[in-house]
Amino acid sequence: MNREDLSWLSASDQHSEHKQNAIAAMPPRRRTKKLAKQQGMFSLNMPEPDMDDPEYLELLKIYYEDSDTEEADRENFMKERERGSQNTPLLTQGAAYMLLIGCVGFFILFVNYYNVKQLERLKQEYGLDDKKTEPEFWWKKSLIYRIYVQSFRDSDGDGIGDLMGIRQRIDHLHYLHIDAVLLSPIFDSPMVDQGKDVADFLSVNPKFGTMDDFKQLIDELHQLGIKVILEFTPNHTSRLHKWFRQSRKGGVNNPYKEYYIWHSGRLLENGTREPPSNWLSKYGGPAWTWDHERRQFYYHFYHESMPDLNHRENAIHLEIGRILQFWLEKGIDGVLADGTHVLFETEEVTLDEPPNEREEIPENDYDSLDHIFTVDQPEVHEYLGSWRDVIEGHGLKEKKKIPFFVYVEDELLSDAAKYYYTGSDAPLTPVFTKLPASCGGICIHDIIDGWITHVPTDNDVLWMSSSPDYGRGIQYRGSEYQSIYNMLMMLTPGIVVTYYGEEIGMDQSTLVGAGHKDIMARFNVTHSRDPGRRPMQWNNEKHGGFTDGDTPWLPVHPDYLTVNVEVQQNDPSTTSTLQLYQRLATLRKYPSFQHGKLQYSVINDNIFSFLRFAKDNAPYLIILNFGTRPTIEDFSFSAGVGYGKVVAHAKGKRSSEEIQEGEKVNLSKLHLEAAEGIVVLLLLD
Repeated sequence: MNREDLSWLSASDQHSEHKQNAIAAMPPRRRTKKLAKQQGMFSLNMPEPDMDDPEYLELLKIYYEDSDTEEADRENFMKERERGSQNTPLLTQGAAYMLLIGCVGFFILFVNYYNVKQLERLKQEYGLDDKKTEPEFWWKKSLIYRIYVQSFRDSDGDGIGDLMGIRQRIDHLHYLHIDAVLLSPIFDSPMVDQGKDVADFLSVNPKFGTMDDFKQLIDELHQLGIKVILEFTPNHTSRLHKWFRQSRKGGVNNPYKEYYIWHSGRLLENGTREPPSNWLSKYGGPAWTWDHERRQFYYHFYHESMPDLNHRENAIHLEIGRILQFWLEKGIDGVLADGTHVLFETEEVTLDEPPNEREEIPENDYDSLDHIFTVDQPEVHEYLGSWRDVIEGHGLKEKKKIPFFVYVEDELLSDAAKYYYTGSDAPLTPVFTKLPASCGGICIHDIIDGWITHVPTDNDVLWMSSSPDYGRGIQYRGSEYQSIYNMLMMLTPGIVVTYYGEEIGMDQSTLVGAGHKDIMARFNVTHSRDPGRRPMQWNNEKHGGFTDGDTPWLPVHPDYLTVNVEVQQNDPSTTSTLQLYQRLATLRKYPSFQHGKLQYSVINDNIFSFLRFAKDNAPYLIILNFGTRPTIEDFSFSAGVGYGKVVAHAKGKRSSEEIQEGEKVNLSKLHLEAAEGIVVLLLLD
């Protein structure tokens, strides 16, 4: 059923509170079962629920209603009618007939008025407009595909992925049924930190293509109904940026003088100078570097080639606004700001940060200090609100809504959730990218429930299990768990970000020798992010079809011969990770997943399961085994029924064909292997 087709609503659907409460319990009703058997509803022979079938909808209403309360209502009505018949004088047949016509006419007018008001309310709630079918807040419940540009597809044989390469594989994006793509930074850069060290925010990196290539990519994606979100890192620039080259010159009248954080340092007795504080760089070593031209230290949270901008300077505030406006005018549909947690430092840059209490951390390691003066300063939130003003201003001019996402690294959920209130539509957090193999059903529940509890009513949670900075979430468990990760992300309420390759279960393994390109590997090879950035695996040809050149910028994972798009898309068993991903992408468009409620089912050390259901729509049970061993559980009590039809199946470590999509399963005694997951359409037996 289309979201725009709201004709299925009726006034009676809203008339009593007990109906809403009954949804949570979902008890099987004897009358419903009898009717289901008579009409063939909710049966295994019904391939997929027909949400336009009035009989099916009526059955759903019966299933969700509280029959005891309904019977009490009926008895009260009969008593009132009997009481009225005793006290009311008899009417003539003609008068009674006219009165009946009048009552019916009034009732029809009232119902029509009520339904119109309900329709207007729902249109406003879901952002629907009579003149367009696209939701105003399009990113809510959306499926976003994150592309690390240099690793997606190389079109010119230089070994580096580019914008034209994305265009060459745009059919794959369409196949996945995604709503938007999230592009990694594409700005002109010397690529010391793979594009996060920006030399010019207003131009495209020649390694990726031209501005015309970018415009053509946006146009082609828009033709397919796919939005474009662009990531940028406003915390710092490259040392090659014009701003920094001018700022190094100093001078009283230099407009760029305060664009960066400069300090003369501490003057020692021997006439030399040392940094103004003990602050450390995330990438290793001191966070202060001496500049011989200006003869001062400059601050860099990351590498010394990436000096931090001085966001207390009003000119920088204006510059960032112009950058945002520039790319919005190029046609992007959303913005992701990275590194926002370190936009500000304390104004007293001479204050030393205290040591971390953990004794096992080596001296001068970044984690050896408690970063109370350089991370998550209070000014961040108000500052982000000013960027939101720029984005909303452009949206008003173009008459469209534009989302603003923020990448955060807060370990406390309450800290990360603050970004909802300071301008961000949703923060991206690495919580699921770091899950150890020991995180089972209870652990998963605590994370899901914690986020859903903290999110404001009008916002959505944003789920992701992998990223270019933290690698692939399955690295701690194994690639056989990828499909249940996909199920978890795609079928719980909220926005989903799929990192390229997750749809085929791309794994990551340690690079050997001199294969690393990540700057962090220079300081500690175990911190290298390259394993999670390997090239996309398209087919079993040389270099996995990523490039026609001799050498890709990073080695392709050795399993590309069997783990690739071509093999999985054409898998005759239709059970590949990619084929399942596409079915899940279709399933999450159903009303039960887009607008329905979530109710937890069986949860233990292994199993995380939950129900998704919406009024007048089919109820579903999702069961995931995040444990390391098989388990047998009874799901019939929480589901309210004894049987279900499997509509999606991730076989995990199962070697047999005991469970297959389209077949009936007994929910009272369901056996699941480790890493196995199923989506069940509930049946009335």
